[in-house]
Amino acid sequence: MRGVDSGEDFEDWSLWDLQQRTALVQEFDQLADAIVTAGIEMAERFEVREEIFFKPVRKKCFT
Repeated sequence: MRGVDSGEDFEDWSLWDLQQRTALVQEFDQLADAIVTAGIEMAERFEVREEIFFKPVRKKCFT
């Protein structure tokens, strides 16, 4: 698996730029963790069941 910044050369980046990039990556990681947690919670709390719904369909017929 390749990381997001695996091809980046950070040697010329300023300390401020590196701090901003780090904060962005950390926020992304937190969001990803929150999404996974929400998915797990949904899987544990809800039951999937199949229902069949009929809806009226209007179509034109030639007589």
